[in-house]
Amino acid sequence: MTCTNTLITKDMLSYIIFGSDSNFIQGIVQASLQRMHEITSNAFTAGMKRQLDTKQTTLSLLKALFFLLLNVDMNMKELVVNTRMQQIDNMSKDKAKRFFMDLRNITVPNWIKNPDMDVNDFLSAVNELYLNS
Repeated sequence: MTCTNTLITKDMLSYIIFGSDSNFIQGIVQASLQRMHEITSNAFTAGMKRQLDTKQTTLSLLKALFFLLLNVDMNMKELVVNTRMQQIDNMSKDKAKRFFMDLRNITVPNWIKNPDMDVNDFLSAVNELYLNS
């Protein structure tokens, strides 16, 4: 427990991975989906926006959506790297670069290709990626 509390105070990614503030995560995910919908205007982003408006969205699903959107949303990446608020510090540019590249090149493709991996498996892989970046 002490280790987790220490990690939460580091940067936004650790706050998302190890934290449990679903309202904070949902706000970021909704803003990203809105940007994506304005660009693509497709049924997927519209459906995801509707899903987030229900109370059935779990914290695990919110976190998975966060990392999937982080993979494609440049504004979201900048937010993650540059946010400073209360206990959240700027993210190291080197750590962010390694994390973003491995998320895009390894973690997300592995999850998409492997039908046996569920949301929790994906989040475990993201957690490991973050700790090793």
